[in-house]
Amino acid sequence: MSSGEEPTEDMNGESFQKGKLTVKDRSKTVAQTREMLSKQAVQTKEILSKQAVKIAKQAEEHERFITKVGPLAWALIVWRCSLVFSSLDKIVSVLIHLLPGIVFFTIRWWDAATFTAMHPEGTSHRASWPYVEDKYYLWKWLFVVPLVAYSLWQALYFLIVYVLRRQRLLRDPEVMTSYRELSKKAQRANNIWWRLSGLLGDQNRLFMYIVLQGIFTVTTMALAVPIFLSYKLHVIFQILKVSATIWNGGAFLLDVMPRQVILKEKNKSEVQPVQNLQYESSNMMENARKTNNSTEAVQS
Repeated sequence: MSSGEEPTEDMNGESFQKGKLTVKDRSKTVAQTREMLSKQAVQTKEILSKQAVKIAKQAEEHERFITKVGPLAWALIVWRCSLVFSSLDKIVSVLIHLLPGIVFFTIRWWDAATFTAMHPEGTSHRASWPYVEDKYYLWKWLFVVPLVAYSLWQALYFLIVYVLRRQRLLRDPEVMTSYRELSKKAQRANNIWWRLSGLLGDQNRLFMYIVLQGIFTVTTMALAVPIFLSYKLHVIFQILKVSATIWNGGAFLLDVMPRQVILKEKNKSEVQPVQNLQYESSNMMENARKTNNSTEAVQS
């Protein structure tokens, strides 16, 4: 009886041990799987985080690029900014519009990562300029998003200046808004922008200014996309900007400044006879007064 029970107990003990080992193996497998999934989740989170940071950084760079290479840079040519070293205002204006574009040209094309991509290891010739983004991505972040941001800024600007603070800002002639400055410059030059803004009459010049500003912004932002993609176009644009400022500066020194000097001398010559006449009149009145005084003294 006891001898028959011993094999049964051994079998039960082996089964228990096997079951215990199976449970341990399954627990170990579950723990390993859980650890592996946890590591994968952490890695996925890090990858997504890095991708999000990369996308945000690229989007920010693209928005900055479009505003500096778009409307700000083209204003040098459209508004005829002049490089005149005798005028501090003109130098500051040129540098404000020119330097940001040069900085982003350097970041875009002369970055160390760009040079590495241009000169792959094991090749003696230069590779083509790197093109990593698809066109949808570029047009979205180089055109659509900056245009929405710019439109929102312009809408807030006109709301504050011409609606909310109209009584305070526009009644003071000393306050210089962008419209006042640009319209004053266009009127003085009597250029095409002044004539276009007057198509609907003088009372609608502000509305025409908004329309022309919108057309200018959309056009220059759209042109910035091919400039972003092409090194040659970007170089040509840099040369065009610098050449335009130098040309306008030369035209100012040779054409505008002499006319200003002539006009100033003419105004001075017109004012001088009036001053002389006033001086002579005052002398005559003084002499007459002295004569009257002396006559009265003799009579007394």
